[in-house]
Amino acid sequence: MSSILTSAPLDPSLVPFGSSHVSSPLSSNELNQPAVQVASKLEAKAKRHSQYYFKDGNVVFLIEEVLYNVHQYFFKRDSAHFRSILASVQGGGEPNPILLSDVSCSDFDEFLAILYPT
Repeated sequence: MSSILTSAPLDPSLVPFGSSHVSSPLSSNELNQPAVQVASKLEAKAKRHSQYYFKDGNVVFLIEEVLYNVHQYFFKRDSAHFRSILASVQGGGEPNPILLSDVSCSDFDEFLAILYPT
């Protein structure tokens, strides 16, 4: 029997890309809009991260009043989300860091520990 039962969920490997059975919970506009801002003024109380503020870093993120100066190469290479962020913002240096308001320092530290193992 070659018909597909409609009552059971389809195996994703069997569903063609153009099928109406497959849908994303996010619209294409939401996927293209990263939750990021460029901080217009560096707050005086922002401090450099003790481990993840590299002298030769070339992109600065501001998270919970902590500055991270890291290498954008890893972010562009490994993450479509960060490629989108880095392509859509002006700045990214210490005077105008990229503000990531939807992530905590502890979560970002854990993420960076993967990119920069010790």
